[in-house]
Amino acid sequence: MCVSCGNGNPDDDHGNPDSITAVKIELAAVAARISPQQVAQNISAAYDHAPTETPMTWPTGNPVR
Repeated sequence: MCVSCGNGNPDDDHGNPDSITAVKIELAAVAARISPQQVAQNISAAYDHAPTETPMTWPTGNPVR
């Protein structure tokens, strides 16, 4: 799916190349020589360990909600 939004379509980037798709997860897996599932787990774990004191922001500077 557009992994970013969870719309159920794995390769739909909504016309925005910044959206994460299944293809991007698979490419990351190949680059790291790990499974796509491990890539997804690693992404989740990275955010689980992100500092909570500093609010996350988008590149535009808007806060992530």
